[in-house]
Amino acid sequence: MTARNIDRKNKDSQILLVVIRYIPMGERSYYEFPVGLAYISSSLKKAGYVVDVLNLNHSSTNQLDMIRDAMA
Repeated sequence: MTARNIDRKNKDSQILLVVIRYIPMGERSYYEFPVGLAYISSSLKKAGYVVDVLNLNHSSTNQLDMIRDAMA
């Protein structure tokens, strides 16, 4: 399956990867994006999947709400 053959509206071909918030918002000055997750995302995209990455470290919003919004 190539990226050209994917139906972008097909839920079976869409993947949401979530980077958990592992450092409390007030305690971090920086963090490192998990490189392994980047490799997984790249491989899935190369296989033709539509991949979104939700990084919970970028906001102090309720995590569950952010995930629900991303999946809507």
